[in-house]
Amino acid sequence: MYKVSQFGVDGEGPSSSTEWLESRRPYPHVMDDNIVGLDKHIKKLVPVLLDEQSESRVVSICGLGGLGKTTLAKKIYHHSQVVGHFTHLAWAYVSKNWQKREVWEDILSDLNILGEADKEMKVEKLTEKLSDFLEKNECLVILDDIWDTKAWDSLKPAFSARETESKILLTSRNKEIISHADKNGFLYELQCLNYEQSWELFQKIAIPPTNSP
Repeated sequence: MYKVSQFGVDGEGPSSSTEWLESRRPYPHVMDDNIVGLDKHIKKLVPVLLDEQSESRVVSICGLGGLGKTTLAKKIYHHSQVVGHFTHLAWAYVSKNWQKREVWEDILSDLNILGEADKEMKVEKLTEKLSDFLEKNECLVILDDIWDTKAWDSLKPAFSARETESKILLTSRNKEIISHADKNGFLYELQCLNYEQSWELFQKIAIPPTNSP
C-alpha cells in the first residue's frame, strides 16, 4: 500500500503550442510569493526525498487546482538540502496537453546531457538515454501537473530502473496516479487553507507592504 500524509513514437498525448498554453507554463525559477503555509509541507516532504532507505521512489503532491502544488514543488526544487543531496535536478511541465519528446528534452536539458543530435533522435532512444542516466546517477526529476494514469504509462519507461537512487516528484490533481506509478509511493495531499492562512493570504494580496521612508 502507498503511504498517505494529509497535511495540509509516438503514442504521446495530445499536443498544443498556443501562446495561451505557453503563458500558463510554470518555470522552476519563477517563484510565486503569494502562497502561505508551505513551510510545514516542506518539512514533511524533504526528508522523504532524502531518505535513501525509503522504498518510496515516487513522491506525489496532490490537491485541487490553486492550492499551491507547483509552488511547493518549486520550493523543494530549490531547497538547500535537496540541491546538496542530489547530483542532478530536472523539471518538466507535463499538463493535459503533453508531448513525450518535449518532456524528455526538457529533462535531458536540465541534466545537461541534451545534444544537438538528440533533437533528431527517435523518442524511444531518448527514453533509453534518460533511463540509463537516471539509473547511474542520483537525480531528482519533477514532473509537474500530470493529469491521468495514461500520461504516466507513456512516460514510465524512462523511470523503470529499480536499482537506482534517483527519485521522482509528481504534482497532480489525481491521487490515483501515485498508486498506479509506484505501489510504495508516498502521497502527500494538500488541504484547503484554514481561516488564519486565508487571512494571511488576503493581507499579502490586498494589502501589499509599503517601504518605510
